[in-house]
Amino acid sequence: TEEDEKNLCGVVFVQNRYIAFGLNKVIEEVCSWDENLCFVKSCHITGQGLRGTNGKQKVGRNFKRQEEALRKFRAQECNLVIATLELEEGVDIPKCNLVIRFDTPKDYRSYTLSKGRARARDASYVILLDQQNYEQFESNLKVFKGIEQV
Repeated sequence: TEEDEKNLCGVVFVQNRYIAFGLNKVIEEVCSWDENLCFVKSCHITGQGLRGTNGKQKVGRNFKRQEEALRKFRAQECNLVIATLELEEGVDIPKCNLVIRFDTPKDYRSYTLSKGRARARDASYVILLDQQNYEQFESNLKVFKGIEQV
């Protein structure tokens, strides 16, 4: 609905920087062609490469680009962030009403951290699976949900 379009605040978690970059480009192109998706304003954030070899934070161009993308997301200039897993924890972002895992979570910690980003009322948490990983992940998901019950 039009109201939902105005309120979109979502994150798509991916494992690799190049997937974040490529998926963002695809979403930007599709949204420019389809007037029904013109409300989606995407950006990408990759946490890799933000620390130097000495472990200290880099203040280079890449870091500044990531900070600018976060600023836009917080200010709602961008309503869909494609991000690597570093955004799962430790970074302050708005309450999201849509969280998508492009790749399946490897463990309970990753599952919980990404699911925890879907904090808005009536938020949706989606995990994309391919057929060959379905049975294995279904087994893992039962374990994850069991842990949540405890």
